[in-house]
Amino acid sequence: MIKLTKGVTLLHFGRAGSTLLATMISQNNLFYNDGEVFEKVRTGTLLLSSIFKTEPERILKKRRQKFFYRDYLVSIKPIPEEHLRDNLLNMSYPKLIQTLKSANIDKYIIIKRKNYLLQVLSGKLAQEWKKYHFREGEKAESIKVRIDVKDFRFGTFKGELIDLFKRFDAYYDEMINETPKALLITYEDDIEHDPFIAYDKIKSYLNLGKERPKIILSKSNTFKNEDVIENYEDVIKYLRGTPYEWML
Repeated sequence: MIKLTKGVTLLHFGRAGSTLLATMISQNNLFYNDGEVFEKVRTGTLLLSSIFKTEPERILKKRRQKFFYRDYLVSIKPIPEEHLRDNLLNMSYPKLIQTLKSANIDKYIIIKRKNYLLQVLSGKLAQEWKKYHFREGEKAESIKVRIDVKDFRFGTFKGELIDLFKRFDAYYDEMINETPKALLITYEDDIEHDPFIAYDKIKSYLNLGKERPKIILSKSNTFKNEDVIENYEDVIKYLRGTPYEWML
């Protein structure tokens, strides 16, 4: 395939502002936002996903060829608990990067949320709301969820919450080491208070035009932890004295 356009991947663990950034980038008419392609494969909502399930490079090449005249944007959760799991991509992070490069997707934006507690809380709330994204001006309902610190579920993970957080630390270290030329965006520094901080970094990284996109999504969890975590006292006791206490 002749490489005429950019191929860009948003690498994230979910609930870190990736969808917001994807909507901002894709307002540039040169881009096609293909979303989480391998999530569509996992759920069977991508045409012929059952045929290509074990051939991720073929999927990506087919998708790129379909939209060959536009820059291509795809989002991937590059950890074993999510899209790298045994029954989906079944590969390591370095192998994923090799696969992306083979499909002429060679620009990588790592989106990190430093506060893992708020990240997994946002996921729990979204599951209860049955809604993961809110349009600008919409307000989420105040509800309570339970954080089972000794038996937490995240993708294929089941175990202690701190063990999951330690995995996150290790995964981010690997991503930064294996893709040193990737652009690193952090939710807290670049997205939470002003998404244009992140967008301006991306604009420079991808050499985008001067057009300013609209922000069409709003923050879903605007509540205090104690107002939405049913067993917040248990979570406080569990994280107290650990490297993750500051996340409370």
